Amino acid sequence: MTQPKKKKTAQVAVYVPLRQLFSYSFKSEDEANLVPGVRVVVPFRNRENVGVFVGFGETDIETKDIKAVLDVTPIFNAHLMKLALWAADYYIAAPGELLRGIGPREELKKRVVYKKTGAQPGRLREDKKKILDAVKESLGAQTLAVKCGLTITELDKAAKSLVKSGLLEKREEYYLSGSELADKEKDEIVREKIINPATYTAEQNAAIEKIAKDIEVKNGAITLLEGKTGSGKTEVYISLCKKVLAAGGGTILLVPEIALTYQFVRRFRARFPGDIAVLHSGLTPARRREEWRRISDGRARVVIGARSAIFAPMENLRLIVVDEEHDGSYKQSESPHYNARDLAVVLGGLTGAAVVLGSATPSLESYYNAQIGKYALCRLTQRIDNRPMPAVRIVEEDENGERLLPPAVIEKIMERKDRGEQSLIFINRRGAASRVKCRICKEVVGCPNCSVSLTYHSNGAKLLCHYCGYQIPVPKVCPACKAKELFNYRGTGTQKVEEFLRGVMSKAVIERLDQDTAPSREKAFGILERFEKGETEVLVGTQMTAKGHDFANLTFTAIVSADDYLSFPDFRSAERTFGLVTQAAGRTGRGEKGGEVIISGATGHYAIRHAVRHDYQAFYADEIMARKSTGYPPFSRLIGIMFDAIDEVRLKAAMLKLAHEMPLLPPGVEPLGPVEALIYKIRNRYRWKMMLRGKNSKALHEAALRIEAAVDKNIGISIDVDPYGFL
Repeated sequence: MTQPKKKKTAQVAVYVPLRQLFSYSFKSEDEANLVPGVRVVVPFRNRENVGVFVGFGETDIETKDIKAVLDVTPIFNAHLMKLALWAADYYIAAPGELLRGIGPREELKKRVVYKKTGAQPGRLREDKKKILDAVKESLGAQTLAVKCGLTITELDKAAKSLVKSGLLEKREEYYLSGSELADKEKDEIVREKIINPATYTAEQNAAIEKIAKDIEVKNGAITLLEGKTGSGKTEVYISLCKKVLAAGGGTILLVPEIALTYQFVRRFRARFPGDIAVLHSGLTPARRREEWRRISDGRARVVIGARSAIFAPMENLRLIVVDEEHDGSYKQSESPHYNARDLAVVLGGLTGAAVVLGSATPSLESYYNAQIGKYALCRLTQRIDNRPMPAVRIVEEDENGERLLPPAVIEKIMERKDRGEQSLIFINRRGAASRVKCRICKEVVGCPNCSVSLTYHSNGAKLLCHYCGYQIPVPKVCPACKAKELFNYRGTGTQKVEEFLRGVMSKAVIERLDQDTAPSREKAFGILERFEKGETEVLVGTQMTAKGHDFANLTFTAIVSADDYLSFPDFRSAERTFGLVTQAAGRTGRGEKGGEVIISGATGHYAIRHAVRHDYQAFYADEIMARKSTGYPPFSRLIGIMFDAIDEVRLKAAMLKLAHEMPLLPPGVEPLGPVEALIYKIRNRYRWKMMLRGKNSKALHEAALRIEAAVDKNIGISIDVDPYGFL
């Protein structure tokens, strides 16, 4: 029996959430246009979809044809394609879904086009002649109909005989929306103090010299830049960026949150006017397309952005900087669950670009890699001009909850206001109260869609779920026992602190920065700009305020309920607590006036003890011992698997079956769970989770796929490689 003959096919990453490439046939005239990274239109499950051409292959099965090639040149360059396919494989994700998420936001459109064939017409009726004359060479149906004063239906009917007689050719063309232009943003050049290289500290110069050599030799070396808050890490980045641009190269600079782009973009635009592009999820589709084009055609050679900016289409990439590299915001919470910091390391290896991971509180994994020689380590141990770190002390909270802030905190805020200085109140919880509890039956008012309590927000007197968005007015009677308006409001949030301070300091200018007051980047930037200019005297905020900002007149910070951060059942809780407390404290005293920090509600835990002394090395020594004894990263790798379903009974049965009939896992893989997730229900879906722990990535991947295959197909499954905050 003869084997079926194999034919050449196109491998396409279709924009669907399926973890595979798909094979398609193609017309011979399209082959020259099929270059890896161009987008194509393909039939998929009875509809037309967009995908990205990856390469050629062979198959002996029947395949459908590619309908159109959408790009003249690749929208994703060669190293970007390699990075995206590597990420899809490593994070067990759909390659098409990942490529769709990182590229320009464009929508597939289709139009009918009429084209003259060149055949000579005989005698024509006037209406037919009018159509033929209007086409000239080729014209879209919509435009042609307008020129002829017809509707689309009338045009189609009138042109039918012209097509049939061979005078006109009618065909469908595909294109992507995006021809509209973005509103031009002002590239405002801000006058700032430009530091002359001669004024750099010896430690800054040593770091610049070392990393500059890596840039020159294109070896993809990774450097951990550990620098105290205010020690001049940003100036190191700027100096390196100058060297890269002088050599004709490009830089990608990542920051963990959109709010941080505010000062970074301004400082870099002041140094590199016209060379800056910004990429993050807060951009409009038109603005994102425009920035993408500016980067890909070389008009912008410095990209600043949040995690998705790691996929910027930069040619001749020579430097990648990940600022605040420890921050969990670099890990994407939804699928595909990539970590931009780790992809920066991979991208450096693919392109030879030097990689700089900067932080005052490096992640345990990064610092461990520096200790074992996998990364180089450069340290900045002193603040600029040898300014001292702020003095930090701990005060007790009022256990009865009668005082929202300790008297010492209120006293310091008033003292700073009288001196014309600014204060920051950091509390990592939104709202006015974290829960509302009936005084009679003790029932906490919860979300009907999620297994969490509703948070009280006093503006509008509403109860809000921070997971699904469900909200109701504050009930007049207890939903459980029908008691009338007998509620206790427990827990403290940013809104409650803001209202309390307004009552205590009626003449002070107070603002709040959290997701409620700053749902968009424009509002966040406005709040930060007013604080930077000194228009705001007291800023109350969540962790959005604790990262990377530089306010010269901020001399006092209060960190409220610091021990709350230790209560999460997560092996990274101590690391997260140390980082947040250190970073929040580090915003203080960066100018010439010095600063002071008060931490309230702190335990004697080593994470807070060492944060008070700004002693990362001591914290690392304690935490690395704890990780080693428990076998958590960096001494192992993890994969998290989340299971969810609308049917609680079915989900529980599937999980009990999995626990008792666990598939055979590769050697060295340890299953932890399954157990109910900490937040058991979100958006009316019940959740169980499990962890896989081991040292071999391939074995862990294989184990996750075997478990996925063994579970009831009606159960939703999400696989998270190297999870962060997996609750």
